[in-house]
Amino acid sequence: MSENNLVLRVLFVLTASVVVLTASSASAGNPAYGIVTQAFTTDMETRLIQSNAGSVRLDLNWNELETSDGYYEPAAVNALFANLNTARDRGMEVLLTIAYSPAWANGGLPKQYGPNNYIKWQEFLQDVFWVLGDRPEITFGIWNEPDSDQFLVDDDYATVWKQLWYHAHVARLNVGKPYVKLAGPDHTGYGPRMSYFSYAVNQMHVYGYAHDVVTLHWYSDHPNSLSNLVAVGTTASNPKKLWLTEVGVDRANDTTQANDMENLILSPFANRPVGSLWTRIFVYRMTPYLNFGLMRADGTARPSFAKFQAYAGAVTMPVHYVNLQAYNGWAGGGGNYVVAENGSGDYVNANRPTVGPWETFGLVDFNGGGVQHGDAVSFATVNYPGLPHFLSPVNGGGWLLNAKGSPSGHGVFQIFRMAGAGAVVPGDIVFLRTLSGHFVNASGGGGGVVNADGTAVGAWEQFRIAP
Repeated sequence: MSENNLVLRVLFVLTASVVVLTASSASAGNPAYGIVTQAFTTDMETRLIQSNAGSVRLDLNWNELETSDGYYEPAAVNALFANLNTARDRGMEVLLTIAYSPAWANGGLPKQYGPNNYIKWQEFLQDVFWVLGDRPEITFGIWNEPDSDQFLVDDDYATVWKQLWYHAHVARLNVGKPYVKLAGPDHTGYGPRMSYFSYAVNQMHVYGYAHDVVTLHWYSDHPNSLSNLVAVGTTASNPKKLWLTEVGVDRANDTTQANDMENLILSPFANRPVGSLWTRIFVYRMTPYLNFGLMRADGTARPSFAKFQAYAGAVTMPVHYVNLQAYNGWAGGGGNYVVAENGSGDYVNANRPTVGPWETFGLVDFNGGGVQHGDAVSFATVNYPGLPHFLSPVNGGGWLLNAKGSPSGHGVFQIFRMAGAGAVVPGDIVFLRTLSGHFVNASGGGGGVVNADGTAVGAWEQFRIAP
């Protein structure tokens, strides 16, 4: 590497180091089941934990990261590391899709045109692999849907993409990290250009390793059936693992979407033959886009979310029954237990001196394995499991807490131990974050209403888990 690139690499590392996140030991989901998110937000992070997904697909856009030759945009670097560290701290594996040429590298053309000097692409990847190549949870995808001119202008023979792959392979060798795992070609799966897929995969065999991954996409409107597409990607001449890195159904009707998601995607994947090379799916996508998406625009879950959740892993409901004591209670005043007035369906206070049925909640852990710092949880009221209601922030957070919600609505929180990473056990002091990023708090530290509008963790946001 040139001295200039060494300086740039140091800049990349130093810029990335300003991102500081608190690690946790949250239980990981099932890595065979992934979701396309492209980036993280607080509500998406919580929903991912709740979904039992163990993999997430994120973006690394070259044109946004290296905005001029050798200059890495600090804000873009910070955002990249924030996303990657959040995934790591949630115990999730990452498919990091790298794409899009900056104008300085392709003669001022739009981003879907390849670089006019592939050495610049190689140098960029050397910097990326130098910084991120020792993180085993990351697989690096080389471009997105290169057989579509919308994403990469190329010919039917994958001429441009083959160069992109070759120089990615050289980049990992040049930094002494042959174990870096590459994935491609992320083909659309459409029949008219399946020959493109063959040319691309052949390049992966010539310049690649057994740990590299072949990637394809499939949607319910594809001319190829899912079974036929999987057969193309798992032939005897292709011993590499196959991931379907985008699968989805575009349905406006919630019930139809959920049923098609199960019948066309989830069930075939779950029932694939033992030893199949098809080892992972990434559902498109978490948030709404057209009529895709496991979530609605208001942040509530569509029925397809529950389907995905069920296939990715069994939900443990509940882990155990608990009481929540507000700060003024556990800090020495006694009492001030959280109560769902009338048992459920009403508002929530923190003003009870002792515990009874209304002050008792079923703590639901969505990824099993025991409640851990950072897990997604819900709190079922006394009516659970007959007529369950759940503690829920009104409109997702920023106002009152009530006992009228459900886990498929806004009734899901991330639970954090004040002591940091570890299992949540009786006696722990915890705080709860809503999907909107607010914190649950007992007004005045206890004695009155419970809100979901905290913007930071102080005394009023702390609760003791009582058995």
